Amino acid sequence: MLCHIQNQYLHKHHPFSSFDTATLCGLAYGQTVLARACKSAGIAFSASEAHSAIYDCEKTAEIFCDVVNRWQQFS
Repeated sequence: MLCHIQNQYLHKHHPFSSFDTATLCGLAYGQTVLARACKSAGIAFSASEAHSAIYDCEKTAEIFCDVVNRWQQFS
């Protein structure tokens, strides 16, 4: 159940919102797949290393930083 508080929609059990990296990439690059988002951001991505937990984690962190840095440019 959502409630309207100070122009923000909040879940009654969560007084915060969260967005995963795929959602942020969809907003920033129009891509929700990590490999495609990296390509759109100009970040190198290796298909042969993809789906390795550490590789995907590192690329997710790299693209998250890129999204945050781009966001700061617009504020």
